[in-house]
Amino acid sequence: MIHAQNTGYQMVIDPVANSGATTAEEIDTLGYDYLTVVVGLGNIGAAVTALKLSEATTSGGSFSDIDAATIGNAACLDIAGSSTVLPGTSDDDRIVVFEVDLKKRERFIKPVVTAGGTANGVFCLAIASRGGEVIDTVAARSLSGTEADIDALVRL
Repeated sequence: MIHAQNTGYQMVIDPVANSGATTAEEIDTLGYDYLTVVVGLGNIGAAVTALKLSEATTSGGSFSDIDAATIGNAACLDIAGSSTVLPGTSDDDRIVVFEVDLKKRERFIKPVVTAGGTANGVFCLAIASRGGEVIDTVAARSLSGTEADIDALVRL
């Protein structure tokens, strides 16, 4: 079995110009063991004031911050073990990736991105992997369940 083929995808923050707090969809991780959350930042007019993941046990429930996934928090270290810092005005066109072992987390995950100042290009994509079942349709690969986030799935 190739684990990469047992994946689900969800556009959590649509790629549009955002100013201030963005509205992110929650990610239902039921049936998956691993989650990769990719946050893309375009032109940063003012420093980002929040960039983190939060979690809840129920859909629409009370979300709590995950300290180890809160950029700028002392508990949040990068892959090299260094402290993380929030992106500033000189950090245009950056990608921040959160890799999450879901065995240690609540079922629902939600990213929080608050861009400072003027319009900023922000997007967020969630990729859940190591699903327990083989998923063979495009519709089944969408994590949101309410809309098909995948326009095409091509396997070579």
